[in-house]
Amino acid sequence: MLQTAERDGFVVDRTPQERQACLRLNGHGLLRRDRKLASRWYPVETAPASEARP
Repeated sequence: MLQTAERDGFVVDRTPQERQACLRLNGHGLLRRDRKLASRWYPVETAPASEARP
């Protein structure tokens, strides 16, 4: 799910298993949910390790 979201810019969960996977990734801070369409998820933009603050 995460690879699809990063490739396409978003992912839509269509099954209960996909929803669980997205919720798990959301809990780890890797996906965020669309505010209006609950089945749409977006990847979270993270700074590369080289640009991280000390």
